[in-house]
Amino acid sequence: MGAADRWGNYRSRIITERSYNRLIHEWLGFAPYTLRKTHITHTHKKKADLATIEKQSGHKSL
Repeated sequence: MGAADRWGNYRSRIITERSYNRLIHEWLGFAPYTLRKTHITHTHKKKADLATIEKQSGHKSL
């Protein structure tokens, strides 16, 4: 992520994960974590085994 000054010079900026999530929240109108919970719920309802859900969601343990 970055920005250009009034002369057109581009400067990159480091963005934190918290800021990134806040920007996505403003853009979508809901928290990005909601998509993760929805995916986990959907795969569980489709009878996916817990090991698969754990692996896809990035959890270290059940």
